[in-house]
Amino acid sequence: MIFIHWNNARFKKRGLFFQSPNSLFLIPYSPTPEFRQLFTPKPWAYLASGKTRSTFSNSGKNAHSRNLVWGYTMVEIVVMLSIVTAISGMVLVNFGGLNEGASLNRSARELALAIRKAQNMSISVTQVPITVPDAPQVPLAIGIKFSTANPQTHFLFGELFLCAGSIDPEDPNCPGGTYVLDYKYTYATDGSEVIVDEKIKNSDEFFDRNIKISHLIGEDNIEYPVIHIVFAAPEADMVITDAAGTPITGEQIEIKLLAPSTQKTKTVLIRTTGQISIK
Repeated sequence: MIFIHWNNARFKKRGLFFQSPNSLFLIPYSPTPEFRQLFTPKPWAYLASGKTRSTFSNSGKNAHSRNLVWGYTMVEIVVMLSIVTAISGMVLVNFGGLNEGASLNRSARELALAIRKAQNMSISVTQVPITVPDAPQVPLAIGIKFSTANPQTHFLFGELFLCAGSIDPEDPNCPGGTYVLDYKYTYATDGSEVIVDEKIKNSDEFFDRNIKISHLIGEDNIEYPVIHIVFAAPEADMVITDAAGTPITGEQIEIKLLAPSTQKTKTVLIRTTGQISIK
């Protein structure tokens, strides 16, 4: 049933229409208490006050809605769960890549710090624990070795007093106390046992999450399978050499790190002037 507040000019009085599916009734305006009791108080109050039909309808709707219990349909729940599942899947797929990118950045910083550590050790000129001979030694230089054959690790080494295969400064085969600084990591045997292993104990460093060295590139895009970055004591002068201890061409080397899963790279640039940068 629809209430209509209407002004009938023909009857010269106001009236109310009641519309049903089969008929239309005009009820004279009679705002007496008896008449008001025939209808719901709230609708009659809205009509008597002159408020619009839309106000009455909305108010009735809001009043009715307060008695409803709101919730979600099964279709809405299924759609919501589908969206959450899709977003979670996307996050999980990219989560490994995010971790690998963080590991790549961390590995580049740790590599740069390892080079600085070698430099500081050469300036301090202190004894270091060499692998063979198994005793603290005061090296001529401190170096760090990088190799594409062992791309996930690097280590420090101490240049010993080497002369004619001996590390003894009093060896008579080294007349005048002449010792050779060969600017490379030395591992030597006499056929039955190791007589020299210049690696500093517990100096091996490994990259996280399969990060590895992909290229060792000098100037003019010359690639090297092995490089040594050596700091001669006590001034810590830097020399960059190849596997044979020969200084590389140019004055800088690029160490490229690779994240295998995402193929992202990070480059550590080392200059013989001592500058180290990451890009």
